[in-house]
Amino acid sequence: DDPAALEYKRDIANPYFTFGCEPDFERLPVDEGGPIPSKGGQTYGSGPFATLWLRPRKNPFNESELLDVPEDKFDKEQFFQQSKIQSYLWERFLFDLDMIGYIQQPYSFIESQDQVPKFSSSFWNNPCRWLHNINNGWQYPIYGETLPKWIFDVHGNDEGATFDLNFMYQNRATWAGEKLTYVAHELFHGVQLNLSTMYAAGASRWLLESTAEFAADFTFPATDKLLAPFTIAPAYPIGMFEARDAERGAHFLSSELSISKSVQTLHMYGSWILWWFIAEQVGLPYLVGVMFTSWFQTSAYTAGEIFLLRELIENANLDFGDIWSTCIAHMRTWDFPEFGDFYKITELNSFEQLIKNSELSNTITLEGRKTAVEIDASSGTNGQWISGPSELRPGPNGWNCLTIRRVSSRKIITIQIEWDQGMGFGDIIQPESLRQQQAGCDEDPRFYNSVVVAHDESRRIRRYWKLKGKKPSMLTISTEASDSLTIHIILVPTPPADYVLGIIRKKDGSDGRVSPIPTYGYKYNVEISEQATSTLNTPEAEMENGLMKFAPATPGWWPVKCTCLEDPDAPNNRCVRPTFDGVEIRPLPDSGFCFAGDMMVYVKDIGPVYMKDLKIGDMVNVANNMYSKVYSFGHKDKYTEVEYILLHSNSLQQPLKVSRQHMVFVIDKLQQQKNAIPASLIRTGDNLILSSGKYATVTEISTGLGVGAFAPFTSTGVIAVNGILASNYVSLQENSAFFLIGNWKTSITMQWLSHTFQTPHRLVCQVAWSYCRKESYSTDSISNWVSYQNILFKWLLLPSLWLILALLTPFIIGLALFLSVMEQVFLRAHWVLPLLVALHFTKKKEQIEYGRNMKSR
Repeated sequence: DDPAALEYKRDIANPYFTFGCEPDFERLPVDEGGPIPSKGGQTYGSGPFATLWLRPRKNPFNESELLDVPEDKFDKEQFFQQSKIQSYLWERFLFDLDMIGYIQQPYSFIESQDQVPKFSSSFWNNPCRWLHNINNGWQYPIYGETLPKWIFDVHGNDEGATFDLNFMYQNRATWAGEKLTYVAHELFHGVQLNLSTMYAAGASRWLLESTAEFAADFTFPATDKLLAPFTIAPAYPIGMFEARDAERGAHFLSSELSISKSVQTLHMYGSWILWWFIAEQVGLPYLVGVMFTSWFQTSAYTAGEIFLLRELIENANLDFGDIWSTCIAHMRTWDFPEFGDFYKITELNSFEQLIKNSELSNTITLEGRKTAVEIDASSGTNGQWISGPSELRPGPNGWNCLTIRRVSSRKIITIQIEWDQGMGFGDIIQPESLRQQQAGCDEDPRFYNSVVVAHDESRRIRRYWKLKGKKPSMLTISTEASDSLTIHIILVPTPPADYVLGIIRKKDGSDGRVSPIPTYGYKYNVEISEQATSTLNTPEAEMENGLMKFAPATPGWWPVKCTCLEDPDAPNNRCVRPTFDGVEIRPLPDSGFCFAGDMMVYVKDIGPVYMKDLKIGDMVNVANNMYSKVYSFGHKDKYTEVEYILLHSNSLQQPLKVSRQHMVFVIDKLQQQKNAIPASLIRTGDNLILSSGKYATVTEISTGLGVGAFAPFTSTGVIAVNGILASNYVSLQENSAFFLIGNWKTSITMQWLSHTFQTPHRLVCQVAWSYCRKESYSTDSISNWVSYQNILFKWLLLPSLWLILALLTPFIIGLALFLSVMEQVFLRAHWVLPLLVALHFTKKKEQIEYGRNMKSR
């Protein structure tokens, strides 16, 4: 109650320590006794990067009275040591991990500091203020007596000791290693709290604890910390917390999977190895900070933290599933360029500690817990397909490991794996609507990431193979004469939806239950035979810097139906569609006017040809016994992955995969005439037109991924794809088959307009065919000719130009008609050319005759 006492938050922290980029400590209020009151209050010490507060102690003779720390209790050397340790931790946290407020507004949609929540207004657009604030308020000694005083010099003597931060760091494992990591872990929580408050960002218990445990390893690597609770429960989903997710994750709370409540809880601490791998091996340490500063502004709030992490890694042009499966594969035998042997010891130590604390039975082995199935090294599965154990099925980003131990020399091992059709959800009733919504999502190769590791322990050699997708190709491995291999088959489901950490919980209309955490089943077939004279190795994964080389991100983001736990077509849904606002995410490329690469066309004198194999100059079927030359590809990309509309019909052997705005010919039910309309407007029951002239009724419409994007242009503007009559073009006005001026629908069809404006292109190809055969494309794989036309046409369609466009429409239509006439003239060159030659010689004859007459005159 002393009015002279300084209150930390009121008198010091807010007005002074957040004053600006310079500490200005000398500007603190003073009284006759100096800057610190003589009784009560708090004692402080400060350096350029740390301010530690000394907690006053109670008077043992009068507990209602607080006393300053007496001189004999305040060890200045220990204070200096702890200030240096804290300074080191701040530097690594703030600048290496980007756990700092950026020089930007905390929210892009907030216009002034008055709108910033809580005390964030103190730091409005000023990270220097935030930096000074975060360095205040830590007590001395740090966490009581947790961290002992350094009493040894560089030679190990305890007399005349000189504190050496570098020597302490190098000897961290033998000098208070666990206490150092504890302090680092807890200090990192302080940084998390400051960032979360500044950005009004939440964070799950998993994100808080896993990154704090990582921060401890990041600053004091290869010291003992929690690891075994993560590796001995491999099927457990990342981010699951048993107390919160018991209803949705009953499968994972069984004794077969999680062993005990302690392992269930500590599993999230052990997942720090994910952040270590991303920071140290992938080279993206800043993602830790971005996870906190971007939490509320981006997708973590609704779609989940793993979803946000996947976005951030995608933005670095890498794939989360590929990175995570690579980490697990190298972690299986602790094959890392640095610290691998240390982490193997850390795992063993933390495992033995669980047994010592009676959390695990002493009959359980570390290797046994990491292996789901042991496969016989002499016979494999005898050529039989075997289903993986249902009670051990992994969850999202969990894994199973099938192990073949001590395979003898001169053997050939063939390995086949195949994941279940669809997604299994254990014994929990799965909302059927979500199952239907996400049907086909696991056909994407990124959904499953499996790896095979062949480990020669005696020679410390590992070989790796990546097996991506739902049904990867068969793998063949040959063992050498000196090999005695252990082979690990690691199966990792990496779905795009965050079933664990996303706030959105889809509910089924019938029972109202929240969506459970899925499990993923698989089957495997392993054959082991004697080796022939030559080896039959499948090419191994490419290595880089001691690890499997990371695969680049696949162009195109996931369809929203695969990432959302709500119906993406429902009104007011909260589905996340990544954009460049907030965190930069590469959006799904516009497929434009395209068909998938596995669609079929019929080429004259050749027969059926995949769209991806079609060439400029081919004569393709456009109607019954009619063919037209391909003179261009409006879009040509063999490798992009695009979400297509799939049009199903009982008359088709396979559905037509076509982009949303690409036009397909249908029969108008009212006028009974042929119209080209965008695929997005087609409905079940509509009649598509076959190249034979018959009809194919649409029975089902779905969406799915397709590889490749192709838009061949023919002289007629029409092409038969999978036997269906389709246009070469898209609607340049979304979801419209007719040219619109404002809200007025004209009678001009998009098919006629697009085909007419391609007339100059066709004319050039008529005159200079060699030019068209060497067609060039933009970086988006669009024909340069078409690209320029699209830009012009979309500019003309801007709303601000509608009035001008209305005035110019007669001129545009007239120009289009003129171009059409000119094309017809050139197309009939077989009679036009003789006529022109005849006219030329007739005129020449008249001129000669006229000259003779003039001469005679």
